Amino acid sequence: MFIPSFMLTNRILNKYNSYLLKKPINSNFNMYSIYFTKPIFYYNKPFTSILYTNADKDKLVILQDNQNKSGISMWTNLKSGKRYIGSSVNLRRRFMEYYNVNHLLTNNSMAIIRALLKYGFSNFSLKILEDCDINILMNREKYYFYLLLPEYNLALLPGAPSRGKGRILSLKINWVR
Repeated sequence: MFIPSFMLTNRILNKYNSYLLKKPINSNFNMYSIYFTKPIFYYNKPFTSILYTNADKDKLVILQDNQNKSGISMWTNLKSGKRYIGSSVNLRRRFMEYYNVNHLLTNNSMAIIRALLKYGFSNFSLKILEDCDINILMNREKYYFYLLLPEYNLALLPGAPSRGKGRILSLKINWVR
């Protein structure tokens, strides 16, 4: 697993110290390459992910299947292969927002929304990666985020929307902190 070093605060380093392997890069500046030696996110609930190959044709099934569920979903652009990972405490409500064109047109700061408007739902698949309890939702989203490195997610941290500012601005903000 790769996590950019600027995201590793001392608190995180201390918490997961037994999981880390530190290799010195430059001893003059106390710089290290940090590698995770074992996964830091554990979850033992078995779940088979569900793939809807055409988000346009499968709309009604998607809404029906995900009623009263919380979980992690992944949109995949079938033309470019780019992905977006998101989570919601109510997947059906979230998907209703995505399928509402008026909502998309007024909230088009997210890259996935611009892509859905540009390519159309028929050029996207939707995969329910996992349904999970709301108490661990963000941890599970982080797990998939770092595992799959989705291209449409502009924020460097799951759950922290960049509102269209992009990855480079987020990098600069994180370096300043």
